[in-house]
Amino acid sequence: MITASRGSSTSSSTQQPTSAGRRAKRLKIFQQQVGHECDSSLAIYTHVSDDFMNTSLHTALAPAFTGA
Repeated sequence: MITASRGSSTSSSTQQPTSAGRRAKRLKIFQQQVGHECDSSLAIYTHVSDDFMNTSLHTALAPAFTGA
């Protein structure tokens, strides 16, 4: 729930959710769709192996080191 801070004339209904709030809402929807009870069980869908990460970084950064 988003609330206005003290002294603010803005009502809570007009404030936009933060990016973290939107992310949490999307994760909760995804969690419900796949039938997981715990947030931590979603980690199997978000993990990237070290080998994949290193290969991707090398591919992305190689042009910077070769002068391309």
